[in-house]
Amino acid sequence: MRKAHLAWGLCGLSVMMFAGALAFQLFTLDEPVGGVFGSRGLTTLPGAVFVLLGALLATRQPRNSIGWMLLAAGFVAAVQQLAREYATYGLLTGRSELVSPTTAGWISNWSWVPLVALMGVFVILYFPDGHLPSKAWRHIARAATVAVILATVGSMIDPGPMDSGVVVLNPYAVEHPPWLAELVLNGGLMLLNLGIVGGFASLVVRFRRTSGIERAQIKWLALGAGSLAAVLLLSTPVFLTQTAESLAYRILANATIIALGALPIAIAIAILRYQLYDIDRIISRTIVYGVLTSLLAAGYIVVVLIIRSLLPVADDSPLVVATSTLAMVALFRPLRARLQTIVDRRFNRAGYDAALTVERFGSRLRSEVDLDEITTDLVAVARQTLQPAHVSLWLRGSEERT
Repeated sequence: MRKAHLAWGLCGLSVMMFAGALAFQLFTLDEPVGGVFGSRGLTTLPGAVFVLLGALLATRQPRNSIGWMLLAAGFVAAVQQLAREYATYGLLTGRSELVSPTTAGWISNWSWVPLVALMGVFVILYFPDGHLPSKAWRHIARAATVAVILATVGSMIDPGPMDSGVVVLNPYAVEHPPWLAELVLNGGLMLLNLGIVGGFASLVVRFRRTSGIERAQIKWLALGAGSLAAVLLLSTPVFLTQTAESLAYRILANATIIALGALPIAIAIAILRYQLYDIDRIISRTIVYGVLTSLLAAGYIVVVLIIRSLLPVADDSPLVVATSTLAMVALFRPLRARLQTIVDRRFNRAGYDAALTVERFGSRLRSEVDLDEITTDLVAVARQTLQPAHVSLWLRGSEERT
């Protein structure tokens, strides 16, 4: 229970930080802002996916490290977003009461490193059971940890303008010897790229060693991980040689953020389609009620507009409120059932097919009188829906039927 509270507490705190970043961004929408990695606010989308999915997994499977990694990645994304927008607001407005906006920009400048490492290396290495494929892969995990430390420290002490919020000089730069920061940063990035390649190689090893459900899950994860690895390997030379204002830098920065968001989406698809961690029912209900709420809200507005066009009544008239509410209540159950069927058909196909098979068997049973036919149908339904290794049917007063 404590771990569940911790997971949802971190999720709530991250959401509040994303909201705070959005608030600071709204105050500076009309101001020219440079040095931003990607479009302003774009990291909110993958960050929100990280924390929500991570909280679900950490709650249902607290011993599995995947959920906590996703949650940590979302938390880091929230810190980076809030720090960047706070620094932008403080430096553009010059408000004296704000505390250390330059330091906030400095935090935003290096916090991308652990975010990329978590999603680009560690989640891939430990997916899907939270363990490495074998002890030999500990070397990749350790190398990635060293890479995170080097790249983070290199970004912290790198002299010159910072690529976060308003472009300002790094207040904590180490300029002597002049080659130190660049050596540490570039060495960390090269090692981090090797870790990404190693993580993808671990997927290949897992895929060759496993079969069935886990192999199908890895296919989805490999799609997201492969997209992220390809974008990062292509982007790193551009990030090291060009400024954040260049067109190539901006395009590849947005591509990196989008590819980063593709990884938790791929994990979510694996969960929904292949019942990983047994939370597909929870997420399918979330999808159903989210879409249902949107449709009912839109339907309420349409009904109000129709009544207003037909009858000369005010918007707050009891007739309008009562009629619209009754119409939405009447639509709720059939619409929810229809949406649930669509979601189950798309994301829980095995369960949907099993329920459909049982329903068809029940329909045939009402008109079937031949005991042998019923026995054959019952055994076939059991094999198709439950997929056991062996099926036996015993009828009282008769021999065993198989």
